[in-house]
Amino acid sequence: QAEDCDAFDSDVDEAPTAQTMFMANLSSADPITDEAGPSYDSDILSENDTFMMIYNDMCEPSVSNLSRNAVAKNSLTTELATYREQVELYKRRAKFELTEREQKINEQLRL
Repeated sequence: QAEDCDAFDSDVDEAPTAQTMFMANLSSADPITDEAGPSYDSDILSENDTFMMIYNDMCEPSVSNLSRNAVAKNSLTTELATYREQVELYKRRAKFELTEREQKINEQLRL
């Protein structure tokens, strides 16, 4: 049994040494660098913010155009109603003038 314990102890003692050697090999190895440079979360967030700003800029004009279109539509509707009233008034005046002319013609014919 003592031999089993000694074998076990030697395995346990070797584990930290193996880890230390592995870490030493990793730290001494040449680091692999990316030519594009490191990518950080802030870069990703910045790109995302830029995208969202561009997207908002594309969407906002259509929203403001809808508002402007609604104002223009209301203005044109009001203007159309005004013109229709003027046309109706003109028709009434023209009809009245026509009947007045007819009356004058009738008066002249009677003479």
